[in-house]
Amino acid sequence: MQAVKAQDLYAIKTLSQPQAAGDTVFFNENEIDEASGEYRSAIYAYNRQTGARQRFGTDGKHDGAPRLSPDAQTLAFTATDADGKSQIFTQSVAGGSASQFTSSEFGVGTYAWAADGQGFFYQETRHPRRSDKLTGARYTRVQYRFNGKGYLPEDEDYYLMRQSAATQSASEFYHQTYKFSFDATDSSGKYLALHTEADPQDDNNAATDNFLLDATTGAATHVQTGFEHGEFAAEAFTADGSKALFTGEPNTEATDLRTCVFEYDFQAQTFSTAQTDTDVEVGGMVVGDAQQNLSGTAAAYLGDDYLVATAQRGAVELYKNADFEPFFTGKMHVTDFVAQPDGSGVYATVSSQTQASRLVYVDAASGKATELYNPNTDYEQRHTIVAPEEFTFQRAGETLQGWYFAPATKADKHAAVLYVHGGPHAAYGYTFFHELQYEASLGYGVITLNPRGGATYGNDFKKAVIGDYGGEDFQDLMAACDEAQKLDPTIDPARLYCAGGSYGGFMSNWVETHTDRFAGVATCRSISNWTSFYGTSDIGFSFGPREMEAKMQGDVSDQATLWKFSPLAYVDRAKTPILILHGEEDYRCPIEQGEQFFTSLKLHGVETEFVRFPKSNHELSRSGIPALRIERMEAITDWFDKH
Repeated sequence: MQAVKAQDLYAIKTLSQPQAAGDTVFFNENEIDEASGEYRSAIYAYNRQTGARQRFGTDGKHDGAPRLSPDAQTLAFTATDADGKSQIFTQSVAGGSASQFTSSEFGVGTYAWAADGQGFFYQETRHPRRSDKLTGARYTRVQYRFNGKGYLPEDEDYYLMRQSAATQSASEFYHQTYKFSFDATDSSGKYLALHTEADPQDDNNAATDNFLLDATTGAATHVQTGFEHGEFAAEAFTADGSKALFTGEPNTEATDLRTCVFEYDFQAQTFSTAQTDTDVEVGGMVVGDAQQNLSGTAAAYLGDDYLVATAQRGAVELYKNADFEPFFTGKMHVTDFVAQPDGSGVYATVSSQTQASRLVYVDAASGKATELYNPNTDYEQRHTIVAPEEFTFQRAGETLQGWYFAPATKADKHAAVLYVHGGPHAAYGYTFFHELQYEASLGYGVITLNPRGGATYGNDFKKAVIGDYGGEDFQDLMAACDEAQKLDPTIDPARLYCAGGSYGGFMSNWVETHTDRFAGVATCRSISNWTSFYGTSDIGFSFGPREMEAKMQGDVSDQATLWKFSPLAYVDRAKTPILILHGEEDYRCPIEQGEQFFTSLKLHGVETEFVRFPKSNHELSRSGIPALRIERMEAITDWFDKH
């Protein structure tokens, strides 16, 4: 058996965006090409009766967002044209070559079939022709840049376009001077669902204005949600167009971190919670580094019922209707899913801690789940993949859940790494995590925990970190190291290490300045100073007040609180050798956070190195330049090996 290597990023494939057509399912198969360093996606069809798999699309490299026509006879997808612009292409489900349908000068964004199957609605973002002249850029909004998107121009117009098969060009259907999202379409042909900012002039209010466009006239009907600060998006319509599912965050107060499912009744014009227990989290903030190209679907109608993806105790599963009747459950991560139009079953893509991605069919009547396709069968058979041991323990009134990855090769004594997830309102769980497998393959034990503040355990657990960063959450993590040493007495306590990114980077910095327990620390895309974070992060002006002070909006006037929670304030206590890793284009946790920490540690005589990754943002470890992802992983293990 072979060891898992950092370079195996190029070998692991994932599946996403299934589209149902009876016995056939279309889906994206995603991989990273080693020669070019490109993230690639191809479209395949799989027939569950014959087991036949057939490729669709254009070049098999940049084909995405598959969508079936209402009669399931034509496949639409996006691909790039000769000018590199994203366009809609169509192809018969019987096979044959694909044809380009749109010719948008600015490229196609989110799109959907028109209910009659004769054309499409799609988003288009327009801007004046850009000049090469060197000039200053002007901004009027607080959020003038965004991680992964760069600086946000304020001279763009946003359109919803409509194009039918009978015309050679698209027509303008809806227009705004500020951004909107195109969420869902009604198969009965009545409505299109969109959302935008409730008040674009108010930088302190992230609430959404959800509205429905008449698919014929374009007239808008605004959905009255009843939540002043709520943020919602439409997911699906019933077949007759009488109701629609929404998911989102009610945000009733700063400590309300719930994500729930809601149903809108068109006749009654009521927007109501569609789950009995509103403390069960909808969607899934289970973190990993393998998945690509997911649709983000969290709810869908299944005949007269509806399905909801819920995140509970590290798992993302499918439940049915308001009482959350189990539909497809287990120790797994449902990464994407689609319901058969007739309600007979569901196609889902699934990940686990030992398998990156599989395609599964779940029969609605019997509940039987059948695996259809695993793109990584050969890889899994040839590599030693560690199945972690789950552990739980009680501390300070909470039941904490974690997983321990034992080294792939046994030793009398070995090192171990405490990994801390980001968020903090995210979670480790039952999903494939290449980096953790790589660490275990090198002979490290890997300790993971969902400390208080993490997702999948209810709102009280999730909000427990607010105003207490580095408090009980830090103690939870230290206790997890104790628990791991009970599970595996061969862990060498003198060779414990700590690593993490984002919130995990904050916590790694906190570890650096609050304990000498670890032999080395690797802090990634971290936070060291909450005051500067407020004004330099793309979300600092909203995230900081909410997390530090439980306020929906705030400023930096309370310096005592911000400094109290800043690892930089305690840098004189630091002794542990530390490696700081940061992306140059990280606008979520800007690189100045790493710079401040690096300079202060060096001037305090701490052994410190700084790795700056060019052309890399906050998503470096998940979707960044592949060669730099590998360099990052190897830099961390090299640092630990050195110490």
